[in-house]
Amino acid sequence: MLDEASCAQPPGCGFVEFPSLSPYVALNGPVYARVGENDQLELGFVVQQKNTNLNGCCHGAVLFSLLDSVMGASILYRLEPEYSVATLNLSSNFLGVARVGEWLVGRAAIDGCSKSHFFASGSLSGSGGIVATATGTFSKIRSKAPVANFRELVKGLLQSA
Repeated sequence: MLDEASCAQPPGCGFVEFPSLSPYVALNGPVYARVGENDQLELGFVVQQKNTNLNGCCHGAVLFSLLDSVMGASILYRLEPEYSVATLNLSSNFLGVARVGEWLVGRAAIDGCSKSHFFASGSLSGSGGIVATATGTFSKIRSKAPVANFRELVKGLLQSA
């Protein structure tokens, strides 16, 4: 298998374009997904010009958003369909830069949970190593109108590719 940080074309690495589930992600994406080792959801992203800051690097707000997305999606991937999550707190560390055209891979771990909260950590890696990390607290909420079983949506998308 190719090293995901060096993939020029995300689908060649087992990633498929993931339909945007929010208008915000649609503006900044596309985002790609795959299920990696240990049934872990991973998100991929190619930095585009629209994602850059004045220095020509991926804007910290975009990296922050991707970290939030990968942690939230990883929790949703494990939750029952009638639930969703909302971010309560997110703390990030920016450790490197990502330039236009760079392929980033986001991974997350669920570090703990209570009856109503999840605690997660995540990272974004590029060709030069880890670009950003974060930890977060997420509230488990009952969805008003569950759209679909998120896990089944992901699995179905990946199987059809």
